[in-house]
Amino acid sequence: MHYIKWNEAQTSYEIWHGPSIGVAAMTAMGYVRVETLPVVTPETPPLDSLVFSKYQVAKKLMELGLWENIKSGLSDEQRDFLYLAQDFSLADPNFAAIYSQLKSQIPDVEELLRECVLS
Repeated sequence: MHYIKWNEAQTSYEIWHGPSIGVAAMTAMGYVRVETLPVVTPETPPLDSLVFSKYQVAKKLMELGLWENIKSGLSDEQRDFLYLAQDFSLADPNFAAIYSQLKSQIPDVEELLRECVLS
């Protein structure tokens, strides 16, 4: 048996590690009694809050045979941006425009980008 306290969004919980002080007292402190610890699915952060590695994205696109096609479809300004950037995010208007092009050519582009998030 465990006592846990959920966060507000119920996406994680803390486990009570102290001695049991009774169900009523634990409940008053916000803890819930459970027989087994619940499985919590981690929240997936929104794509626009992440920063991506330009190198990893380019490498994935090369592996898929899409890099040259994507590169040739970019404007001069977008191409300059890619050469200068070390990383990028959807908050940047240049990458947002490139992302729109990728979405139309790569159905699982969000999954591909999530594999290229900078740590």
